[in-house]
Amino acid sequence: MAVATKERPVRTEHPNPEHDSPMVEFYLERQQFMDPLKEYSISANVNGYSFSATFGKTNRLPKNVVAVLKNSKSAIHPMKNSSKVEMARGGEGREQSEFMQSQSEVKYVNDYNIVNEKEL
Repeated sequence: MAVATKERPVRTEHPNPEHDSPMVEFYLERQQFMDPLKEYSISANVNGYSFSATFGKTNRLPKNVVAVLKNSKSAIHPMKNSSKVEMARGGEGREQSEFMQSQSEVKYVNDYNIVNEKEL
């Protein structure tokens, strides 16, 4: 039986963000439904290295990791003037000519609020 031998590519190491980017001190705000008596934290992985930030406290992480937290967003579909239109129509449904028209649009909202960001 013939066995194909294939050389594996050389594994390249990715730089550790702690050595690659400056440290940043920031405050990570608590979210609306968090229990004030509990401590919550979020983990972020950059280049295979794991980091953690605690909500409601001042944290110190590399700038690349803070950028990951800042760029995390969720998509929402807010209705355009839906309550105003419903009230104007007396609570009736859409007109037949508007039936297949979409009244929603996609907006992206930040998942985490980062304040008082200072580069060290």
